[in-house]
Amino acid sequence: RFPRVLNWSAVMVKRFEAVLHRKDGCFALASSSLSGRVWDGALWVFQTVADFQQCPNLDMVASRTCAGISDLIWLKDDSSLLLASDSGELEVWNCRLPGNSMEYQASLVSHDDMVLCVDAIAGGERVVSGGADRRVIVWDVDTLSEVTSYKGHSDVVLSVAGHPSSRDCFISTSQDGSVRLWDLRKPTPGNKFRACKSEVHTAVGWSNIQEYSVALGNQNGKVEIFDMRETDPFLMSYHPHSRAVSQVSFSPLEPSLLASASEDTGVWIHSLRNNQKKLASAAHSDFVRGLSWHPSEPSLLTCGWDGQVIEHNLEKEDIKEKLIPNTEHVPIETGSQNCDSSMEINNCLH
Repeated sequence: RFPRVLNWSAVMVKRFEAVLHRKDGCFALASSSLSGRVWDGALWVFQTVADFQQCPNLDMVASRTCAGISDLIWLKDDSSLLLASDSGELEVWNCRLPGNSMEYQASLVSHDDMVLCVDAIAGGERVVSGGADRRVIVWDVDTLSEVTSYKGHSDVVLSVAGHPSSRDCFISTSQDGSVRLWDLRKPTPGNKFRACKSEVHTAVGWSNIQEYSVALGNQNGKVEIFDMRETDPFLMSYHPHSRAVSQVSFSPLEPSLLASASEDTGVWIHSLRNNQKKLASAAHSDFVRGLSWHPSEPSLLTCGWDGQVIEHNLEKEDIKEKLIPNTEHVPIETGSQNCDSSMEINNCLH
């Protein structure tokens, strides 16, 4: 479990699965081989996109993992990464300065199958993971230990999103067609927030600025927006993609901008303020798997199975203000919704 040098041919067959900025603007990049007898993975940290593009030998700066990596987050100290592994483990890797070299630190073992998703809760106080074992597990970051575990879904957990400020709340989506809203303070913590077997939700995102704003992406390429303060939280939807949505993410600078990435190789940035497209990119040539907003600049990084990391830049005028007034509502799509969304909204969302 120590970093091992990958040969050039091994790196070249890597498919990038996840990318994520740190608060200082550098970013971590993770991949899975998806080929050969053993599906291993690799991990990199770069200061800038130019550093990645100009790197003469990716193999010389890669840290190898014993299994593929499906997702990752920076832990709250910003010096360590938590990796969701195909082995069923969550691996902690320390990022050492100078040089941002990576060193394996520990493994969190509780899932019985592949870990497919991971996200921070309340800015990193806790972490939630979901996997092919149909479980969601909450972890304590300080002790690197399991807090609690639930099997509320009847199929694979596809994505999770932690509440920005409440350490007890998160959302999960599953192949069973349900979206569950979890509040660990309640006797029955996992309320079914949405259920739609014909439109499995494959991605979920929670706004760090407007804590009542949640976005869902589904297997048909549709994106839906919810205002969790309302009894009927559905606000609007749009259909930017033709295949499954792999990621949705609100801009950390302007909460009315929502980015999505898809298996149709497309990247889309939508303005919820006026329900208009801000950017549509077809620069990738294979599934787009990872997406990350820059923490202080109007730009977005995406990565995919084509081996590319692409920077998408917006005009600075698109980032006009930090907050949308609470009285403003985005346009509501007309027509009835086929999915059941009549459920209790937890107190943590108010």
